[in-house]
Amino acid sequence: MVAVIARRNPSQVKTELRAMKKAGTEISKSPATARAFLRKNGFITKANKVSKHYR
Repeated sequence: MVAVIARRNPSQVKTELRAMKKAGTEISKSPATARAFLRKNGFITKANKVSKHYR
């Protein structure tokens, strides 16, 4: 099986990188938003413990 990945032009890459950095800063603004993100995506449990999958 062969995977073909289209190359993006540099402006698309810069735009995507800027969006990822902005999302990262929004998530890490406060401990509550960081915990909410981690809980929503299954990294931690409701008791703020690391979920079994990531131990």
